[in-house]
Amino acid sequence: MVKENSTKKSHTWIFFLLYIALLLAAMMFFLRHVSKVLTVYEASQPTHAIEALTDSLSEKGIAGYITVMLPDITKEEPDAQQPYTLTITQDLPYTDYEEAEDYVAELNEMIRQNGVQYHREMEDYTTGAIRYSLYTGEHCFAETSLLPGDTLTRLKLLTITQWIPQEIRLLREAPKCCVVASIPAGNTLMINDLPVESDHILGSATLPGLDYCRNYVEIPDLLSYEITDLYKLPKVTILDAGKNTIAEYDPAANNAASDGLFHVENNRLSVDLQPSESEMPEDLQRYVLDCVETYSLFFSRDLPGATGSTAPIRHLFPADSEYLSLAEEYRRNSMGYFDSHSKTHFVTEQADQYITYGEDCFCCHVYLEKSMTIYGNREVIDKTEGIYYFVKINDTWVIADIQ
Repeated sequence: MVKENSTKKSHTWIFFLLYIALLLAAMMFFLRHVSKVLTVYEASQPTHAIEALTDSLSEKGIAGYITVMLPDITKEEPDAQQPYTLTITQDLPYTDYEEAEDYVAELNEMIRQNGVQYHREMEDYTTGAIRYSLYTGEHCFAETSLLPGDTLTRLKLLTITQWIPQEIRLLREAPKCCVVASIPAGNTLMINDLPVESDHILGSATLPGLDYCRNYVEIPDLLSYEITDLYKLPKVTILDAGKNTIAEYDPAANNAASDGLFHVENNRLSVDLQPSESEMPEDLQRYVLDCVETYSLFFSRDLPGATGSTAPIRHLFPADSEYLSLAEEYRRNSMGYFDSHSKTHFVTEQADQYITYGEDCFCCHVYLEKSMTIYGNREVIDKTEGIYYFVKINDTWVIADIQ
């Protein structure tokens, strides 16, 4: 009887141990399944999808598209992934003087240096889409959205969602720079090596002091330009009529201060290219001095034929010049002042302050000192000084005005 009870107790312990073993196995299986489900659930969160996207951008930069490795919830494996091709839209607004490729190249360099970060903006509760802004450093350069795709329900409580990124839309901050320029007509204004079109001309103004010259040749007006909606200060070059560079501003070198012609303030680049002094060619300088000296000799009666008519100086002026009429009147009434003199010669002659107004007009300052001996022994210095305006008529420079 005792032996039978002992056998029953032994069987009971065996069944109990088997039950405990099965229970532990079921519990381990359940816990492993729960852990697997939780891992897949965690991997399916939108944070992981957007981080996969930013990691891919940080590695590959901006191209026409990128491939993002997203969690694959259909396989219900924690490490399962699937490739997803994502389009990058580069349809950005640009002026005619800035290239999209330049911005993309600059942006790629910023991404290479700073990587890509994201900021969650808002969620559309109608579609379930989540919008993100993408940054490199402090620069917001793009935005994208995650849309919910396939879903799985596990453990009757957890909903596992496949988040699908939408296209990346490149952004750019609002344009804030402009260029304002005043240059003579005939010169060419270049922005980033492209000539500025006429639709950027605000107006024109005539240059003062050239009224007489305009009777004979065309004097270029001063044109005012304005180029707005630039994203950064551009390279600005001004060419003359012969396509030679007169002045240049390079934003990389920031040479506005050293040039003196360009001025930068509050993202505004201004240039005022009034006709200015330049070096006078030696042959032209000699020609001017010869003309003015001839004109001076006419009034002191030292020019052959000056007492009879103005013929000796007619070649110095246009045919209808008022200065010929004034010279004729002076010849008839006032030339007796220089009757008694001799040894006329120029002791000082100077032509400077040379300024051009297009191809057919220029002015310069002339200063002469003419020595004459009066009454046989007294030297008198006759001084001539003024601004002489020359125009080209039939390929010959003549005096149009004297100031």
